[in-house]
Amino acid sequence: KYVKEGRIDKLHDIGDNDDATNPTCCWWCDVNPDFRTLCYHHILDTQRGVNDWNTLCGAGGKTATKYSFPCHVLVANPDMGGVCFQESVDEMERLMNNNDQVEGEQQQHHQHHCYIHHFPTANHSIHNSARDEFLSTLKKIIQGSRMSTP
Repeated sequence: KYVKEGRIDKLHDIGDNDDATNPTCCWWCDVNPDFRTLCYHHILDTQRGVNDWNTLCGAGGKTATKYSFPCHVLVANPDMGGVCFQESVDEMERLMNNNDQVEGEQQQHHQHHCYIHHFPTANHSIHNSARDEFLSTLKKIIQGSRMSTP
């Protein structure tokens, strides 16, 4: 079924045997279609992410957030399959950093919590499509967390 739908593709054979049961035959499978449908119904097509982000940021005027750790947002190129809209990324950064609540001299000493990392050559799967850039960014994040640990 998924071969006919184009979700599973035959990449190449290592050897002469073109038999699909041949262990030297290489195949590629995209994300499981059922999993993808669940993601869209429960995450991407809902306000779930917005609500969770607001909780992390302490938005909504309820209480200040108890979360003070840095948050790194990795953004793939939307023209290549990334699912983040730039307006949403800007709003995430604004909410996390409270840019609308801190002015003047206070803003110089305001702690930055949200870091946006853009991957212009990456599709949705950043770790696969921009591997070197992803690993470099991840190493910097880890090194930064080690330096800020008391």
